[in-house]
Amino acid sequence: MIVWTIRVTDSFWQECQKRDFVVQDALLQTVQILAQLPVEHWRRPNVASLSGKRCRGLQELRFSAAKIQYRPIGFYGLGEMTFTIVLMTQKKGNKYRPSNFCKLAQDMKRSILEGEMQTREWEIEI
Repeated sequence: MIVWTIRVTDSFWQECQKRDFVVQDALLQTVQILAQLPVEHWRRPNVASLSGKRCRGLQELRFSAAKIQYRPIGFYGLGEMTFTIVLMTQKKGNKYRPSNFCKLAQDMKRSILEGEMQTREWEIEI
Protein backbone atom coordinates (compact mmCIF):
# COMPACT_ATOMS: atom_id res chain seq x y z
CA MET A 1 0.00 0.00 0.00
CA ILE A 2 1.43 3.35 -1.06
CA VAL A 3 0.76 6.08 1.44
CA TRP A 4 1.47 9.70 0.63
CA THR A 5 1.94 12.33 3.28
CA ILE A 6 -0.59 15.13 2.80
CA ARG A 7 0.31 18.48 4.33
CA VAL A 8 -1.97 21.52 4.55
CA THR A 9 -1.70 25.16 5.51
CA ASP A 10 -3.63 26.42 8.51
CA SER A 11 -5.68 28.68 6.24
CA PHE A 12 -6.66 25.74 4.03
CA TRP A 13 -7.60 23.68 7.09
CA GLN A 14 -9.71 26.50 8.51
CA GLU A 15 -11.46 26.98 5.16
CA CYS A 16 -12.30 23.26 5.03
CA GLN A 17 -13.73 23.34 8.53
CA LYS A 18 -16.19 26.03 7.43
CA ARG A 19 -17.49 23.89 4.60
CA ASP A 20 -20.55 21.66 4.70
CA PHE A 21 -19.99 18.04 5.75
CA VAL A 22 -20.73 16.88 2.18
CA VAL A 23 -17.82 18.97 0.90
CA GLN A 24 -15.48 17.81 3.67
CA ASP A 25 -16.40 14.17 2.99
CA ALA A 26 -15.86 14.48 -0.77
CA LEU A 27 -12.44 16.05 -0.19
CA LEU A 28 -11.49 13.34 2.29
CA GLN A 29 -12.55 10.58 -0.13
CA THR A 30 -10.48 12.13 -2.92
CA VAL A 31 -7.40 12.44 -0.71
CA GLN A 32 -7.83 8.89 0.65
CA ILE A 33 -7.84 7.52 -2.91
CA LEU A 34 -4.81 9.54 -3.98
CA ALA A 35 -2.79 8.67 -0.87
CA GLN A 36 -2.79 5.04 -2.01
CA LEU A 37 -1.68 5.64 -5.61
CA PRO A 38 1.77 6.05 -7.17
CA VAL A 39 2.40 9.51 -8.60
CA GLU A 40 1.92 8.34 -12.19
CA HIS A 41 -1.72 7.66 -11.30
CA TRP A 42 -2.23 11.15 -9.89
CA ARG A 43 -4.08 12.37 -12.98
CA ARG A 44 -7.56 13.16 -14.22
CA PRO A 45 -10.22 12.83 -13.07
CA ASN A 46 -8.82 13.38 -9.54
CA VAL A 47 -5.76 15.56 -10.25
CA ALA A 48 -4.63 17.92 -12.99
CA SER A 49 -1.42 19.87 -13.52
CA LEU A 50 -2.16 23.55 -13.90
CA SER A 51 -0.82 25.20 -17.01
CA GLY A 52 0.56 28.60 -17.78
CA LYS A 53 3.52 30.52 -16.45
CA ARG A 54 1.68 31.76 -13.34
CA CYS A 55 0.60 28.26 -12.30
CA ARG A 56 3.82 26.39 -13.08
CA GLY A 57 4.48 23.63 -10.54
CA LEU A 58 0.96 23.64 -9.11
CA GLN A 59 -1.60 20.85 -9.16
CA GLU A 60 -5.33 20.91 -8.58
CA LEU A 61 -7.18 18.15 -6.82
CA ARG A 62 -10.59 17.75 -8.43
CA PHE A 63 -13.91 16.87 -6.84
CA SER A 64 -17.51 17.99 -6.84
CA ALA A 65 -19.92 18.30 -3.95
CA ALA A 66 -23.34 19.90 -3.68
CA LYS A 67 -23.21 20.72 -7.43
CA ILE A 68 -20.02 22.79 -7.03
CA GLN A 69 -16.62 21.95 -8.50
CA TYR A 70 -13.88 22.30 -5.88
CA ARG A 71 -10.22 22.58 -6.74
CA PRO A 72 -7.81 22.44 -3.79
CA ILE A 73 -4.47 23.74 -5.08
CA GLY A 74 -1.15 22.29 -4.01
CA PHE A 75 2.30 21.09 -4.99
CA TYR A 76 4.57 18.07 -4.71
CA GLY A 77 7.31 18.56 -2.16
CA LEU A 78 8.36 19.03 1.45
CA GLY A 79 9.56 15.46 1.45
CA GLU A 80 9.44 12.29 -0.55
CA MET A 81 5.88 11.29 -1.45
CA THR A 82 4.50 14.47 0.07
CA PHE A 83 1.78 16.67 -1.39
CA THR A 84 1.07 20.03 0.19
CA ILE A 85 -2.33 21.70 -0.22
CA VAL A 86 -2.24 25.47 0.16
CA LEU A 87 -5.54 26.87 -1.12
CA MET A 88 -9.18 25.92 -1.70
CA THR A 89 -10.73 27.18 -4.93
CA GLN A 90 -13.98 26.66 -6.74
CA LYS A 91 -14.39 26.40 -10.49
CA LYS A 92 -17.36 27.15 -12.69
CA GLY A 93 -16.79 26.81 -16.42
CA ASN A 94 -13.32 28.23 -17.03
CA LYS A 95 -13.44 30.60 -14.06
CA TYR A 96 -11.85 29.99 -10.70
CA ARG A 97 -12.75 31.67 -7.44
CA PRO A 98 -10.66 33.40 -6.26
CA SER A 99 -9.56 34.56 -9.72
CA ASN A 100 -5.98 35.26 -8.57
CA PHE A 101 -5.57 31.74 -7.16
CA CYS A 102 -2.29 31.01 -8.97
CA LYS A 103 -0.58 34.06 -7.48
CA LEU A 104 -1.96 33.30 -4.03
CA ALA A 105 -0.89 29.64 -4.25
CA GLN A 106 2.59 30.51 -5.61
CA ASP A 107 3.11 33.06 -2.84
CA MET A 108 2.11 30.48 -0.23
CA LYS A 109 4.30 27.81 -1.82
CA ARG A 110 7.28 30.18 -1.80
CA SER A 111 6.65 31.12 1.85
CA ILE A 112 6.48 27.44 2.80
CA LEU A 113 9.64 26.50 0.93
CA GLU A 114 11.49 29.46 2.48
CA GLY A 115 10.34 28.47 5.97
CA GLU A 116 8.17 31.55 6.51
CA MET A 117 4.89 29.60 6.59
CA GLN A 118 4.24 26.34 8.39
CA THR A 119 2.14 23.39 7.33
CA ARG A 120 0.69 20.50 9.26
CA GLU A 121 0.34 16.88 8.36
CA TRP A 122 -3.20 15.81 7.62
CA GLU A 123 -3.51 12.44 9.28
CA ILE A 124 -5.67 10.39 6.95
CA GLU A 125 -7.01 6.99 7.85
CA ILE A 126 -6.83 4.60 4.93
